[in-house]
Amino acid sequence: MKQFKEMGITAERKSFVGDKIKLERILNREITVHDFKVEPSKIQREMPLSAN
Repeated sequence: MKQFKEMGITAERKSFVGDKIKLERILNREITVHDFKVEPSKIQREMPLSAN
């Protein structure tokens, strides 16, 4: 089986629509995640966090 990247398919990049909200607004409430993305952090750290 080929890897996904070998098939030449690229996902359409899109930005999220809506306002950022404070964590306090959703604490102790049920939430539904409709979409997400994983990307490298924009915050530079001196030492990487350990994976303990």
